[in-house]
Amino acid sequence: MKPPSNQDEFRAALKERVGGGLSADEAVLAMKESGFTIAEAITLIRELFGLSLGEAKSCVTRSPAWKETAFAADQLHEDLLREERSHREDE
Repeated sequence: MKPPSNQDEFRAALKERVGGGLSADEAVLAMKESGFTIAEAITLIRELFGLSLGEAKSCVTRSPAWKETAFAADQLHEDLLREERSHREDE
């Protein structure tokens, strides 16, 4: 699916394709290819498929399309937690 020139048009086209049977995984890939951020993809997956925030986050972050981005975010999260724990121990 070639993305339209703006995100509003893309959202409308994607919504129509979801109604026609497009899977969540296919929708996530289309969003990644069209330049959506991971946060935008999570928000739109929630909207399109009626998922909770946790379900949408899982759907997007487990997608091969977002594997590297999700891994980097997880690493950053772990590093921040370690730093916070270390800081508390030093006090």
